[in-house]
Amino acid sequence: MELPTCRNNQSQWSEFKVIRRQLPNFHPNNGYFFTNTLDIETQSLSINYINPTNQYRLNLIMKLHNKGWSNKEIVSFLNLNKIQRRNKKDDYTMKDVWVCISKLKKREQRKHNTRFKVRDWELWREF
Repeated sequence: MELPTCRNNQSQWSEFKVIRRQLPNFHPNNGYFFTNTLDIETQSLSINYINPTNQYRLNLIMKLHNKGWSNKEIVSFLNLNKIQRRNKKDDYTMKDVWVCISKLKKREQRKHNTRFKVRDWELWREF
């Protein structure tokens, strides 16, 4: 008897197939049951809310960084456009931009860091 198998990627749980090999009187509605445990580990539930004004500012910094702008160019752009730091209300420095980009990258990594683990399958029949 073979238990259900999954194609290459275990995280695609919707693609499980049941393989049946000579189980006597095996009918889906004849009292046979399958069970397993799926463990999901994620940090995405602990991501804090950012208000829209701050989100716009952070998205702008990350967009410029992804376009290949250096931290110095980003600082110049922010200061020329009178975009100030969130709490201090003063001009940006290169260190501020570097810290902001670093934190945004870690945040994005936490958002996508999810692990799945499918445990053993069990087959039983109730009479």
